[in-house]
Amino acid sequence: MLRISYLDGHKKLGILDNWMVVMKEYLKDTINFYDTHVEEYMKQTEKLSDASRFDEFIMRLPKHSKVLDAGCGFGRDSKLFYDKGVDTTGIDLSSKLIEHAKKYAKGVNFLVQDILKLDFEENTFDGVWGCATLVHLSKSDVEVALRLLVRVLKKGGIIYLNFKWGDGEGVFLDPRYNGAPKFYSFFKEEELKSLLKKCKLNMFHASVKNSKGLSGRKTIYFMAKKA
Repeated sequence: MLRISYLDGHKKLGILDNWMVVMKEYLKDTINFYDTHVEEYMKQTEKLSDASRFDEFIMRLPKHSKVLDAGCGFGRDSKLFYDKGVDTTGIDLSSKLIEHAKKYAKGVNFLVQDILKLDFEENTFDGVWGCATLVHLSKSDVEVALRLLVRVLKKGGIIYLNFKWGDGEGVFLDPRYNGAPKFYSFFKEEELKSLLKKCKLNMFHASVKNSKGLSGRKTIYFMAKKA
């Protein structure tokens, strides 16, 4: 059910980790959900990590690699990387999720950071893992974020992302959490392929799978390499 669609404006959150975090207005409901439903979100998603895609991603990383877990949430996947000996940095715009992540996955470098304002040097990471991250951005901001992620990825580096299949964007009510409002954007496969090409990424894996939530909308998964 579409509730609202708005893209302009920003909301100031305040000083976190010694720098100013600014959130776009259309993300307010989404981040508020994660800030106020941490325990419930952890209970729903702690066991959902996709082992086969994770293992393929790990296999393609070089030795002594560095990975950015973009939109790390409470640190579920960051912990998996760290336990495999990968130098892992996790970022999320939800300060409450980052608080829990620091307890959940000790040893990982966690930061409150906006994916639209990445604060890393070029060519920093061998891999970028973005599980259910860009799904919450507007379609125009998805391209902005993807270009920034490619910028911090080393040449030949690997990126993993997933998207909700469909058309349009807006704030939808998530039935998994009693109708909590979250912003989602939707893409078709050809649209994503075109976007990857524009961002100088070569796709080598893609799959579509039915998923829970949002009336069972499909999820598109892909991995790509930086050209």
